[in-house]
Order: sequence, then C-alpha cells, then structure tokens
Amino acid sequence: MPRLGQFGFHLNRGSWRIYQVTSVFPVAGGLSGYGMTELEHESIYPIEEREKARERVYELNGWNYRPPK
Repeated sequence: MPRLGQFGFHLNRGSWRIYQVTSVFPVAGGLSGYGMTELEHESIYPIEEREKARERVYELNGWNYRPPK
C-alpha cells in the first residue's frame, strides 16, 4: 500500500503515467484506500517502456533501482 506523498505509476490509455499519493483513508474491512494525482510535468511512457517508468518512480522516491534480471 502506498504512503502519503509517495510516487507510483499505472497504465492509463495505453501508456504509463507517474502519480503521487495525495490522501490515504480507511475503508471497510480495516483496509486503506488512497487518492492519487497524476503529475503533469512528468513524462508519459509508452506501454513498452514500463521499466523506464518504474526506474523514474524509484528515482522520485529515493529508492535504489535494480534492473530486472
């Protein structure tokens, strides 16, 4: 589950888009829901460039990116 302020990516209309979590709230069953906002200033990645979108999210979150084997 993403945390408030964390970045992520998702597929939208055939391209990968970067978003940021803007709210986290409780929902039924003790689970958490979250609101997200697409970042307009970030690149939009074609469907075949999923790994580039993932790498960018790792960079934004300050995580160490490791390419898949």
